[in-house]
Amino acid sequence: LIAWFNELIANDDIDKIRRVLRHKKENGLLISTPFGYRKEGGGMVIDSDTAPTVVKIFDMALNGSTASQIADYLNTSGAKTPGNSSAWTRDSVRVILKNPCYTGTLVSAKRQKLSYKSKKMVPLSEDRRIIIPNHHEAIVGKSEFEKRR
Repeated sequence: LIAWFNELIANDDIDKIRRVLRHKKENGLLISTPFGYRKEGGGMVIDSDTAPTVVKIFDMALNGSTASQIADYLNTSGAKTPGNSSAWTRDSVRVILKNPCYTGTLVSAKRQKLSYKSKKMVPLSEDRRIIIPNHHEAIVGKSEFEKRR
């Protein structure tokens, strides 16, 4: 009986946390910032240290370079890497090329945990995602982003 009650309380707490986080995302508050941006005053601004790398990635992709070729170039040139990674990979380049955030559109709630007991993430359907156009300054134009997709 105690275990059942604790489970009920835990589920209720998780629901409350999810509602608070969703509310923050719907109001454009940031949980994290992608490579090329930094948090400032509750919003995000272009990071002058890393944004040129994002621009280079899109330029190279538009000129026909593959994600692997771009990663090799970035590693050779010593470009700063996203997060805690030590080297650029084709997957890290692909993540940047597919992220509409670089056009100024904030897309949140793409996935959520299957359960609070599991680390498994499941994608949310398009209609459950939070999309806020013109949320922040763009690094890449929408037409360039669409050409690359």
